[in-house]
Amino acid sequence: MDEVGHHNSFDGEADMVFQARDVQNVHNNWMTPVRAVPPPHQVPAPRPHCYGHERQMREVTQYADTGDASPVIAVIRGEPGSGRSTFCHRWVHEHRDRFPDGDYLVTLGGQDVTGVLAGLLESVGYDSERLPAGLEARSAMWRSRSHGKRLALVIDDALTADEVEALLPGAGGSVVLVVEAGRVARLVAQHAARMVLLTPLSTEAVYAMLAEQIGVTRIAAEPDAAAEFVRICDGSVGALTVLGTTFADFPDRSLRRLVRWLETHTDLLTLRHEVAYGRFTEDAQACYRVLGAHTGDGDVAVKTLAIVLGMSEESAQEAVECLQRAGLVRESREGRVLMTGLAARHACSKAGGVWRPLVAFYATRGLAAAERVLPRGWAAQLWSGRGADMVELTAAEALEWLIVEHHNLVAASDVAFRAEWHEEVCRLALAMWPMRLRGARPAEMALVSEHAAVAAREWSSKLAMAVTGMQQGFSAMQLRNWPLATELFLKAAEDAKSAGSDQAYASAVESLGLALVEQGRMTEAVVFLKENLELAERLSDSRRLALARFHLAKVSSPALAFKLLDSAADGLGHEPGNRVKITLWRGKKAIEAGELDTAMSALIEVSALAVGDWHSERIAASWAMAEVAWLRGDVVAARAHAQDALSVCVLRGFEAEAEEIRRWLATLP
Repeated sequence: MDEVGHHNSFDGEADMVFQARDVQNVHNNWMTPVRAVPPPHQVPAPRPHCYGHERQMREVTQYADTGDASPVIAVIRGEPGSGRSTFCHRWVHEHRDRFPDGDYLVTLGGQDVTGVLAGLLESVGYDSERLPAGLEARSAMWRSRSHGKRLALVIDDALTADEVEALLPGAGGSVVLVVEAGRVARLVAQHAARMVLLTPLSTEAVYAMLAEQIGVTRIAAEPDAAAEFVRICDGSVGALTVLGTTFADFPDRSLRRLVRWLETHTDLLTLRHEVAYGRFTEDAQACYRVLGAHTGDGDVAVKTLAIVLGMSEESAQEAVECLQRAGLVRESREGRVLMTGLAARHACSKAGGVWRPLVAFYATRGLAAAERVLPRGWAAQLWSGRGADMVELTAAEALEWLIVEHHNLVAASDVAFRAEWHEEVCRLALAMWPMRLRGARPAEMALVSEHAAVAAREWSSKLAMAVTGMQQGFSAMQLRNWPLATELFLKAAEDAKSAGSDQAYASAVESLGLALVEQGRMTEAVVFLKENLELAERLSDSRRLALARFHLAKVSSPALAFKLLDSAADGLGHEPGNRVKITLWRGKKAIEAGELDTAMSALIEVSALAVGDWHSERIAASWAMAEVAWLRGDVVAARAHAQDALSVCVLRGFEAEAEEIRRWLATLP
């Protein structure tokens, strides 16, 4: 920690996790399980006569053998009814001897993950009455408890990658089987998960299913045709379900005639969806296509479908219910739906020209929401104010919309970048700015910012280059790449001058000053932050002036800093994010002044204010509390507060911060 209370960063896991319940007297006895319990065996035995999917069973086993440190994650993908859950149960039971620390089963399906974690922790001996309330703390406790152990965890009905990440055990050779029910593809990129597709069934299973659908008498009447049908299906559950039903619907039609029709279709994996799609209403087909164009892990609002397709919300809801009855989508929460993996692949092939209007929706509405939350004015300067507004929403409601749609905005940005829709890429990057301020995953935001900077250059807009360059610079700061951040802010200042934008130039100067603060280069930072204050005074922008005073406070003596922070609060106190940040810096400056009680009061207030997604501020506040405890000579409390910060870092993707916290913890006696 430097002389103004600034913290560098950390990332990681610890052997024991603490959460400060009482900042004056940290309690940690509740971290020890209150009762000793034998390793649980929660995964039920598979059904009798369960067979098939032998290749996939071997695939999971081979993949599990590669794990030693991080948990091995296998995502079991397949259509509803393909036996995904049974497959997981069977694999665990056949390999139970490799998991001396037990096997666990959780079912999500949209449940609150915090509550699911409580169940896991109770199963290993913790008292539910003494568990911490927060998601990060419970997730960290579960990782700590499972660290160094070999256990199997089946996560059934998983809708999002975020849910799964919170449930992952600690290092030690565990295996996690995830039954995919929604969009969890991010697990592959961020956790090296293996996708395992369940479709082929054994010949015996196909015959058994066909017999259930059309009867053994019909099979016996045309055994050669039935055998050919089984061969063509090649174990495809989807094809067997649709075609078997079709056979049953036409009891007088010969199997041989149906088999000849089958021989003209080579892609049986999509046959079920092709047949179903042809039977949908036009509205249902349109919604199906939009869902196919909808990439990423996020679910989709029915209202979004209505807006993109220009239909009433009632019509969109009826179309969605049609898709639900066909088993191709499921409701993830009220008013929002997810499409299952194989259906999404087929729907994507139907998307056609839907991509552009869907991306445009997220770009225009996202940017309008961002301006509603944090009016920076760049949208009006870059696009003359064109696009959606969100006057029907309050700032808080607009922020909630951005939080809910975050994964969809990221996915839309990726689609727009690959399609070279440069202005849409820039809109989406600006739309996600409030989320960056709230501590969205740094690596993810860095990629979005990098794409926007490239798009701005291709667009040949100097102002867009300046603005996106600044956002890219802040992403570099989050990743602790100081040379790159400094270079980007200097370039942004040049682009702002070329664009003739005094506002953009002032923002670039301010950004450069903040980068120097983060590096502890206070003497240099003072120069730029004083210039920023002078520019703000000349621009006569009250909000910019309040921000300039706030930032200058960071490099000022405590006495002057408190005055600047009071003035900044008058102009920014109505903004939840800036209220949290100003309070945080009151605490930091109080530490610098040696007023430890005052500092702790301010930091406690930050913890109360920064609920939800203000991850950066929660990390900084917990770490500052650790500093206060250390200055008081309370090493136990210092460790507890630092572990709190570390819990947030690990679950929310602040890798650089987590690594530095680990190093700091290692220095404690």
